[in-house]
Amino acid sequence: MIGVGDVTLSGGGLYLYRASNVIIRNLTIVGSSEDNIGLHYSHHVWIDHCTLADATDGNLDMTQGSDHVTISWCKFHYHVTFHHNWWGAGCIERMPSVRFGRVHVFNNHYNTPGNNYAIRTRVGAEVRRRGSCSRRATTCPSS
Repeated sequence: MIGVGDVTLSGGGLYLYRASNVIIRNLTIVGSSEDNIGLHYSHHVWIDHCTLADATDGNLDMTQGSDHVTISWCKFHYHVTFHHNWWGAGCIERMPSVRFGRVHVFNNHYNTPGNNYAIRTRVGAEVRRRGSCSRRATTCPSS
């Protein structure tokens, strides 16, 4: 799949399931409700000169033994803001969990007894957190 000109796929992703000998090139994929590109049990895949941004789950996931995959000359970016949210009982973790992205978290309320963690930063992540409170706080900031 090779994009010619300014080709953008918005709101959906590409999923390869048990695929082989695939080239994905010159595409912009943004805002998928899952992964922008998902590889499952696939091999010999080349992803080249693509821009992947702001997927709900991951910009690019390779799972279930996908192998012999090359990613070259791609741009990955996120910029997400979480503000004025209430994280309630039953939320265990990932409020949010961030990898390879920049996220701003402000003015959130966490009432999550027994959780593992709230905000998690992982590989290549930058998180700016301010003005939030937990269930132990007596007041939450308004700004």
